[in-house]
This record gives sequence, structure tokens and C-alpha cells, in this order.
Amino acid sequence: MRHTCRILCYLIFSLLVLWNSFAFGNKSSTKNLPWTQAEIQRLSQHPYWLRLLHFPAHTPMVGEWRSEIQSTSFFLDPDGEVNPAAELRKTLEALFSPVESTPDAHAQCRFIARFHWLKTKLDFAEITLPNVRCSRFEQWIDLQQVDSLSLIFVSAFMGNPASMYGHALLRLNYSEDYKGRNLLAPTFSYGAVVDPEDSSIAYLFKGLSGGYLGKYADQQFYNFHHEYGETELRDLWEYELNLNREQQRRVIFHAWELLAGKVKFPYYFLTDNCVFRLTDLLDHAWDETRFNSSWVPWRITLDAFLRLKEMKNRGEPLVKRIRLIPSRQRRLEIRMLQLPDRERLWVGKLIAEPEVSKKPAFQDLPETTQARIVDAAVEYYGYRLAENKDEDLRSQKFDLLRLRSRLPIIEQPKDEDFGLSPPTEGTPAVQIRLGSFYNPHSGNSLELGFRSSYHDLLGRPDGHLPNTHLETLSARFRLRKNGAELNMLEFFNLRTFDVNLPDLPQTSGISWQTRFALEQRDLNCSSCRVLRFNVGWGKAMLWDNNILLFGLLDTFAQAGVSDKKQYALGVAPVLGSRISDGGEWRVSAEAKFPQTVTGTEVAESDLRVEGQWTLSRRWDVRMSWRRIAGEEFGMLLNYYW
Repeated sequence: MRHTCRILCYLIFSLLVLWNSFAFGNKSSTKNLPWTQAEIQRLSQHPYWLRLLHFPAHTPMVGEWRSEIQSTSFFLDPDGEVNPAAELRKTLEALFSPVESTPDAHAQCRFIARFHWLKTKLDFAEITLPNVRCSRFEQWIDLQQVDSLSLIFVSAFMGNPASMYGHALLRLNYSEDYKGRNLLAPTFSYGAVVDPEDSSIAYLFKGLSGGYLGKYADQQFYNFHHEYGETELRDLWEYELNLNREQQRRVIFHAWELLAGKVKFPYYFLTDNCVFRLTDLLDHAWDETRFNSSWVPWRITLDAFLRLKEMKNRGEPLVKRIRLIPSRQRRLEIRMLQLPDRERLWVGKLIAEPEVSKKPAFQDLPETTQARIVDAAVEYYGYRLAENKDEDLRSQKFDLLRLRSRLPIIEQPKDEDFGLSPPTEGTPAVQIRLGSFYNPHSGNSLELGFRSSYHDLLGRPDGHLPNTHLETLSARFRLRKNGAELNMLEFFNLRTFDVNLPDLPQTSGISWQTRFALEQRDLNCSSCRVLRFNVGWGKAMLWDNNILLFGLLDTFAQAGVSDKKQYALGVAPVLGSRISDGGEWRVSAEAKFPQTVTGTEVAESDLRVEGQWTLSRRWDVRMSWRRIAGEEFGMLLNYYW
């Protein structure tokens, strides 16, 4: 019996050791570290340690640990990606290991964020800590000259599906002693590692399904400024953050770990994207998670900046300052608007006939006036050359630069002079709508609607691209006396109207639109629905800054989904306008005249008028009238969040 009990005790002891080793990640040897297994185990469950290893934010059950990082080289222990305690133990051993021939490969340099955080949690006095100089890190950044961090919103770009919702950057700002050098400041971005051979369809599918890996990259800020602001003509909005020095260094240290280790993550366009990873990096400033604490079906750049603006740090607003870094197009627009009418006319003459600069009428102007005119003309040629590398344009720009070199230097407008609202002053992305409609054929109905993102042509323009419409995943349900029905399901609706800049020739491009939706075929038949895809191109113009006029040639393909199956292919001329007071109200009118090429005849014209009145940043009221076979009138209240 005693022998049996002894065997049973040994068995229980062995099971406890195995449980301790495999379930909780403890190993029998600590290589003379002065901390107990219990201390290491407890610290390995600290939320900040788990964040440094990029384990999920929620507490998993035993055996479910797994880091989001896809690069095994980031972990010192073979089981580090699934075992935070084992990785902590191996990290401590590596931090105290002797320095070899390559100091930058030592754990104190490779994992500088782990090292500095562990020093605040453990007493290192009992073990001699080797003195390691991390020369690569010191060459990368001089911590003494970092004054602040800025999260930068890069405005939307309709030329690339991945950029239609904007982009984000994280910049390290130099102190006042380095004023003017922030174009050289290290700046972080995050993006997918894309195969250049992938087609557009493959790119879209992989981006949505996690077929790409993503990684952080850093460049000097002027590279991003040139790519986004000078080439793609996108405004950049800098949100300078109110972080203390310790918080700044936490972020910088972990950024170095990810960059030096060439760490990669799964990339998902809707969720695990640029703004998620940069705010995740910023989250290392605090022990607790602030940005990405819960799962959401999508993450949009604007949403993160709206959250950023509402956050506090040590009782103060987290955002210290918001500053516009204008694109080349924006600089040209502002420069032209600041000129008197007479000088704007001279800019147009100088562009249309460069030789006018040699005529007495121009040379008799005051030199400061000539300088302002030439500056605007130089900006114009820079704007044109961003998309058109024409040698004649380049030559004309150089001629103007030579003329400008003989004229006096004049003071340029300051940031405050641009008079534009930042993205966080606009409406949030998600829209919920409640409306009442009357149709002479089917009677009254109540409409409930939802739009996942982003903004529409009648929406408040603050913080959004002007003259654009970008809506994705919209649904509208109608409630009638005899039941409820899906009135419309819109997968996407994209429109961009490229207009001439004020008083400047040849600055408009091609306007275009595309839409894919399930909707009513005509308003006299609530059960007659078609699945319709259309894409069109045309031209637009802006008259007196507040009236947008456009004409497009739309092509469409539609298929019936009701009992009466039908399909049609055709074209549809589209004429439309939008009138605005520049502030609180906007009205749009549009007429579409479909012409069937093949399939079931689609002969009914589609006419609509809609008006919008802004109540506040989150509320607006709309009225609409539409005629397609039948007609209907509606009034709606929209809420944005």
C-alpha cells in the first residue's frame, strides 16, 4: 500500500510538472536567474508583455496563445510565438548574456523595448548587466532631439481602391533646435507586401482575404510628402500628440524592434490595415490598450482619428495641435484665391502666352506683384507636371523659374491662412437613416437605412475630398402595412468629378462613376428588382465655386431577380448638377436616359432631385423626389457615428 501511494505521489508530481511546463510555459531551468518561476509566470501574463509580443488582447484559455507576428526570428525561444512565459525567460537570459563581436545583435539592442520595460518591473541589481552600445539604433534616431510624435492623416485618393479611405503615417518630430528638419524626420508606414505581378482582381481578393503579409517601413518624411502631396496631390493633416518623454520612447523602442526584426503580420484590407497597425504601435505608450481594444468588422482611417481627437492623456487632450501640410494642388488653389482679380488674370495670360513676361505691360508691374504672379504660374506647371511629364511644360516651368530668380523674395502664407477644416471636423463614416416616403401607387412607407461608409455628394464637405461620392455597403428597408421589404442593397457607389481649378486652364481631368446594387426596376412595382452594375466617364465643371455641373456616358448591365427573369446591356447619358451655399445646404438634380443595346428594353428615364440641410456635425435632414416609371416623395433624418 505504501509503495502504491509513493507511485501515486510521483505520478501526481510528474503531472504537475508537465502542466507547469506545457500549459503555462515554465521550464525547469532558469540558468541562475534570480527570479522564481512564479514571478516569471506572473510577469509573462502582464498585458504590456503580451502586447510587446503581439498576443491577442483578450485572455485565452490554456493552449490557445498565438502571436499575430508571422516572423519566427522575432522570438528568442522556439516556442515564443505560443508561449509568453518561455519567451520572457529566454529574453532575460539573453539580456544578461555576454557581449559578442556584434553588439547590435545583442538582445539589449534587438529588443530594446523589452529591455527597458523589464527594467521597470524587475530588480536587475543582483546580476551584472553587460554594458552594450547599440550603434545602429543611435544612428537611426537621436533620442535627445525627438520632441514629439505626430499621427498623420493622408487624405483619400480615388485613383487606388486601397487609398480611397485615406492612409496614416506616424512621424517622430525633432525639437526646436532642429526646426525645419522635419522633412528628414523618421516616419513609419505600414502596408501589404504586394506581388507586382498580381492582377487587380487578385490584388483585391488577397487584400480582403489575408493573402498578403504586411510590414512596417520607415523613410524620411520628405519621401512620403513627395509621393502623396506632390505626385498624388493628397493633403496631409498632422495631429501632434501630447505624450511625455517616457511614452514617446516606449513607442520608438518598439518601432525599432519591429523595423530591425523585419517583422511581418497578416494583412487584411478591412481590419488589419495601416491605421490598425500604426495605432497598435502608438498603443505601446500606455500599459492599457486604448485604440484597438475590441474587434470590429472594419477599421477606417477617419474613425481612428476621430477617436484620437477625443482621447485624453494625463487629464489633457491627447492631440496637442492639428496642422495642414497642403498638397501641390491645395497650394495652387490657395495661392490663386489669395491673389486679387487683376493678378489672377495675369496668371492666366502668362500660362496661355509665356512671352507676355517680356512685354512692357507685365514688366511695368511692381516687382512684388510680378513675383506673386510668377509664383502662382510655377505652382501651376508643377501641378500639371505631377501627372503629365511633357517636356514643353517642363521647359516653360524652367523659364519661369529663371524669371523668378530675378524677383524679390516675398512672404509665403502661414498655415493659419489656408482656412480648411481637418478630417475630424467632418461627419463620421457610418450613417443611420430614418425616413418617410409617399408613393401614389403603393402608398406610405417608413424607411430604415444603414451605410457603413463613407460620404456622399450631398454630405457635409468638411474633411472629405470635394466633389466626390464614396459609399459602400448600404441597405434600405421599407416598412409598409402589408410587411417589410428590402428596398435597396448597394455594395458600392463611387463618383469623382474632376473640375477645373479657378481661373486656370487645362486642370480638369476625366470624371467617372461606378456602382453595383440590388434595387427596384421601377417605382410602380415594389417586387420588381434588378441587380445592376454600371460604370461611366465624362466631364465636369465648377461654376462660381458653388455650382457643379457634369455630364457622363454611363454603361450598364442588369439582371432581374424577380419571377420575371430579364437582362439588359446598354448605355445611359447622364446630366446632373449640385448647388451649394458653401455651408449648410446643398441640392442635387440628375437625369439618366437609358438606351438598351441588347436584352430586355429599359426605356424609362430616371429623374431625381434631393436636398440636404445640415443640422450639426452628426445630423442632417434630406428631402427627395424621384421618377422612374412611377414616382415617390420622401423626407429623411440622418445620423452619423
